[in-house]
Parts: sequence; structure tokens; C-alpha cells
Amino acid sequence: MAPRSATVEVAMDHPDGDGLVRVGDMVEVKAKVPPLPDRSVLWKLAKYHITFTSEDSEHVHTDYRRLYVHENPELDDEVLDAMISDIRKTAKLLADREFMSKTLTKGRFKGKTLRQAMENPTRVDVLDYLNYVMKYPRDYYGQESKIGRAWGSWVLGGAPQ
Repeated sequence: MAPRSATVEVAMDHPDGDGLVRVGDMVEVKAKVPPLPDRSVLWKLAKYHITFTSEDSEHVHTDYRRLYVHENPELDDEVLDAMISDIRKTAKLLADREFMSKTLTKGRFKGKTLRQAMENPTRVDVLDYLNYVMKYPRDYYGQESKIGRAWGSWVLGGAPQ
């Protein structure tokens, strides 16, 4: 079994369509979690198995197990700082690509290049992106994305709220 995975057997009481469950289907399991006040957007992402990783996929930012019991403002700040660092690293990695030097024409980064935006993300910028993702969790449910590239795509799209 791979890390961050589990085996689940599904029995359907009222199947729709052909009634088949296929490999890769998402299954929601209700679970009790420690009653922590003020759960962050990071927890909400992890709860929906929306995973953001570093460029090399070695570091998982929205780690369910880590946020499950130990979430607190200090941990949230640590995770957001790591995400910002990864966005900056991605900017360096992609710096010579043509699309990085095109001037953005809409959104909060209008007038800057993608490279400039990715070299200087703020915590507010990253939180706005994460909250945008949580507005449409169905679109991201169960997906793993590299934070730098995902954040850059959001910027290219005008950084919608």
C-alpha cells in the first residue's frame, strides 16, 4: 500500500446507474476528529483530500495526519510559509519559460509578470487561492497538485475570488 492511501471495501445499498464502483472512485468516510476550535482552510483542504505538494512531491503541505491533532496557528503559519517558499522555488525553476515573462492583463497582479507574482507571493495571496479552491471542492476533491504550478495557474487566470 502506498503512503497516504488505504484500502476500502464498498457495499452499495442503493446503486444508481450500472451500480459498479470503479478503482479511483472517491469514497467519503465520516470520522470524528479532535474538537479543535477555528479549523483553518488547510484542514478543510486535507479533509477533502485536496493535496498540495512541493515541486518534487517530497513535501506534502496539506497533510491530513499532521493537521488532524496538531493544528494550531503556529503550524498553519509554518505550512503557509513552506507553500510560499515552494511557489518561489517554482518561479526560479520556470524562470526561463516564455509564459513567465508575459505581462498579466487582469486580476490583482495586473501589470506584473507571472515571474514577478510568483517571486513575491504574500500569505494573503496564498490564503485567497486556498479559499478559492475551497469554494469549489468538488473540482479538486482527491487531487494532488504542486502548489507552485497550481498557484501560478490561478494567477494566470486573474486570481479570481
